[in-house]
Amino acid sequence: MTDEADSGKWGKADFLEALEKTVPPKAVAAAREILTWAEEKGLRLAPQKQAGEYTGFEVALDHKGTAYRLFKLADNGRLQFSAGARYPGWFQQLPPFDARGEELRLKLNGILDHFTGERREKVRQAVRAIAGLSADTRGGQKVQFELEWLADAAALSSFLGVLSWVVDEIRGS
Repeated sequence: MTDEADSGKWGKADFLEALEKTVPPKAVAAAREILTWAEEKGLRLAPQKQAGEYTGFEVALDHKGTAYRLFKLADNGRLQFSAGARYPGWFQQLPPFDARGEELRLKLNGILDHFTGERREKVRQAVRAIAGLSADTRGGQKVQFELEWLADAAALSSFLGVLSWVVDEIRGS
C-alpha cells in the first residue's frame, strides 16, 4: 500500500521507470520483486523526496502505533538502512526484538551466506545496523548496498525470507 497523500503523484511504476534509466535490468528486476513482496505483505510504501524530487520508497510496517521502518529503495539503485543517531539499533529497541536481539542477529547473519568480498562487508554493515550492533555507522550514516547484488535468486530469497520473518514476528507481538 502506498501513502495516501502521495499515491496520486508518484507510484511504483514511476519509480521503476526512473530506476531503469540508472541501473542494469537485473537491479530493476530485484526492485520489482521487493516492491511486490512489500505489497503482498501489506507494508506501507512511502514515497521519498530529496530536494523536492521523488527518489524512492521507504518500506515500513505500521503495527500497534509504531512505524517499523524496514528499509528504503532509492532510484540510484541502492537499498538503504538508516543507522546511527536517528535509528540507533532501532530493531532492538522495539518489541518483540527488544528482548530477542540475539535471535534477530542470527537470522540476519544468514543473509551473509550469499555474498563474498566487498559485497559481504556492505551487507554485514547493514545487518549490524539493523540489529543495533554497528560501531561503524555513527551520526545517522546510511548503510547501503546495490540492488543488483540481490539479483541472485538465492540472495533475494534469503533477504526477503528474513524480512518476512521479521514482519511476521512483529505482527505476532
